[in-house]
Amino acid sequence: MERRPLTTSPFRFGNRFDSLKDTLKSYRLDLSFFPPRNDVSFYWAIDAHSTNYLRLFKINFNSEWSLTHKGLRKSLALLIPMKGQFEVEIGNQAFVVEPEQLLLVPTRAPCRIRFLCDEKEHSLIAIDFSRTIVEKVAQEATDSPESCDLSHGGVVDETKGIGITLIMTIRSLIAGLGEHGTFHHKPTTLKLLSESILHLLYECMAQQPGVNREERSQDATPRHLKAAVGYIQDNLHRSLTVSEIATSVGISIRALQASFQRHLHTTPLRYLRQVRLEQAHRELSSPANRLPIGEVAHKWGFNHLGRFSSHYRALYGESPSTTVKRAQRSSETALAPEFDTPSPQPRQPSIEAAE
Repeated sequence: MERRPLTTSPFRFGNRFDSLKDTLKSYRLDLSFFPPRNDVSFYWAIDAHSTNYLRLFKINFNSEWSLTHKGLRKSLALLIPMKGQFEVEIGNQAFVVEPEQLLLVPTRAPCRIRFLCDEKEHSLIAIDFSRTIVEKVAQEATDSPESCDLSHGGVVDETKGIGITLIMTIRSLIAGLGEHGTFHHKPTTLKLLSESILHLLYECMAQQPGVNREERSQDATPRHLKAAVGYIQDNLHRSLTVSEIATSVGISIRALQASFQRHLHTTPLRYLRQVRLEQAHRELSSPANRLPIGEVAHKWGFNHLGRFSSHYRALYGESPSTTVKRAQRSSETALAPEFDTPSPQPRQPSIEAAE
């Protein structure tokens, strides 16, 4: 008979940053916390599951904040953004982690992570593996010809290669602990699945040689950035990913992100969204436009009308419908003289004058 591991699944929430900090500290996480600029309307929620092999956290909040750790941990942690982004600083390197990417937190270097919201919301998955299972898998991985060092951290693309298998395995873990609760009664299955995730991490990082050695972010040149911008401009109507953009110009994801941050002070996906919004704004502002707002949004790569409207308002200070109405009024004003004011007629000479 299997021995059931120690498990807990408390759901906690609050409306102050201090209460979030106290809750995270109660899990004995060796972290330093930096609050948002104004936490008056701050709210958060955590669904946590602790087992003998790992701890799983599903965290939601509505304002940006930061944390740091000293980099002296002997376990491994994964952070997966579901909505929003991470701005990460490791040593003198800085990069952004976005949805469809996974961050392996470094264990031997100080790390600072800033959590950025999307539409005043951020949600993430955090997995903290126990030291025992990490050491076991590390020993097994050492015997592999593709062994690599995970202590420096790194970023995994969830949409390519082994990354696809990795994220599917993680989703099974999340469902088994949280949604279905199956693994609370199956410790052996939970142990094997936890080990599988770590083995997949080793395989993913082994395929990214630039991540674990000298970081390849310096490999990006202005030529690469110009090519990436051109690729984005040519494919605004398509569903682009950071991985696809990086591959198109022949550099790593982190190199691409670092180049955008260094030269354009933004991320590739934010730049993509900015350009799409500019094109949509130009079209909606045209008196000649006859397409509905939804069709214009879809034409320029926005598949969610509500999010399009939110981003549009944040950039232009008005809703798309307001822009359309102003364009229509402009069109009506331009046409008004043609119908309402008769054209001046040349004066006809009188009969008397003619005579």
